Amino acid sequence: MKFRSGCRLINLLSDDHSRPGADGRHAVVLEPYGYRWYRVGGLDYLLTRSEI
Repeated sequence: MKFRSGCRLINLLSDDHSRPGADGRHAVVLEPYGYRWYRVGGLDYLLTRSEI
């Protein structure tokens, strides 16, 4: 998937968010049988919404 450069991965279950490295890739360490729920980017778009 293509995203804009520097896009963070936001952990939905904790404050353990992921920032991309210098090469633009994310490195996420998972424990055995571990999982994480992420969303791409923050919730900044909520601040710029307007009424239709």
